[in-house]
Amino acid sequence: MENHVEAYVTLRVDAMYIVLARRCRQKAAECIPDMEELTNRLSEAEERQRQVETTGAQAPEAMYDALRPILDELSSLDWAIGAAYRPFLENVALVHVLCAACLEAHINRTAREKVSRKLYEEFDRWSLKAKWLFLPRILHLDGFGMNKEPFQSFSDLIRFRNALLHYRSKRERWSGSPVPRFLTELGLTLKHVDRSLSAVRGMVGRLAEQMMDAPPSWISDGTELTYFALERRRSQA
Repeated sequence: MENHVEAYVTLRVDAMYIVLARRCRQKAAECIPDMEELTNRLSEAEERQRQVETTGAQAPEAMYDALRPILDELSSLDWAIGAAYRPFLENVALVHVLCAACLEAHINRTAREKVSRKLYEEFDRWSLKAKWLFLPRILHLDGFGMNKEPFQSFSDLIRFRNALLHYRSKRERWSGSPVPRFLTELGLTLKHVDRSLSAVRGMVGRLAEQMMDAPPSWISDGTELTYFALERRRSQA
């Protein structure tokens, strides 16, 4: 028999998704200065409004004349803050979605390499959380503690991803700010997206450690030069 080497190329979408997620996180961070500046201007305008309203010595017509430019400014700032938040919200939402997509692609690829085709067909129907919880056990690894990191952050990531993809309309009573407080419940803050990015590093790194493999290069903060992975296998003809 003659040995020869066959080459295969694959697409590492897990790497592509996490690189995109980091890029979105950076774009979101770039929005913060404008958001903070506009919010400060809103607070200053609101303070001027309170000062005019509490003087109590002005006739109604005089008070209206004093308030009108302030109210116009407040209306303009409400719109401007919403416009400043638009790219921020788009990018932080994408971080959660892309982090979850990265982890799904990675665990699916690992399962295809490690389990039988029949078992993989069953595995493929499981939820993302179940895949990461039970594949290590199938492979006789230590796995992840559900009440420990990085699984806790991973669970929060899935919760935010689901809340955004299966969004149920939220509303709250107007409190004078154009920015609703329930953004935190949806994970739409830099703090929450940083935790989602950390969950990817933790889950992928811990799985590689338990499998005694080197962690993929893309879990670091660098970017990938290519998403194509070339594999060479020796076979007999």
